[in-house]
Amino acid sequence: MSALRFLNDVVKPWDELNNLLAERLALQPDLSDVTRLAGSLAVAIRHQGETIGLKDRIVNAESFEHRFISDTADCWKHRLLRKPYRNNRLSTEALFEYENGKGFSFLRNALFVEHASLGKQDFMSTSLAAIYYWINKQGFDIA
Repeated sequence: MSALRFLNDVVKPWDELNNLLAERLALQPDLSDVTRLAGSLAVAIRHQGETIGLKDRIVNAESFEHRFISDTADCWKHRLLRKPYRNNRLSTEALFEYENGKGFSFLRNALFVEHASLGKQDFMSTSLAAIYYWINKQGFDIA
């Protein structure tokens, strides 16, 4: 895969999703544009190994984040997986802060993955780590 294709298919969608999460939006936790975009991004990240001929077991051993995102992508596509310990679900949460005298203020929306065996992870930080894994693995000079 070329660096331009990687930027178009993986980096740009991550950035667009990150910007969308910063907007003041009321989101349904499990079904929204945010979860749809995250599912598509997870699928794009998950298939990076195929573009350079790497087996899943090798990539998953090298990168916990890729393994986590792969499970997210597979569950997004197939809903329930044959191996229940890989099942997970995407959901959004609104993050607020409270300050005495000022009350609550919106910070941003967050996107989490509740994984059956790997716990709850922030999708954006985990996917970003998986993206950096692929940037380094493929030797892209992305500045």
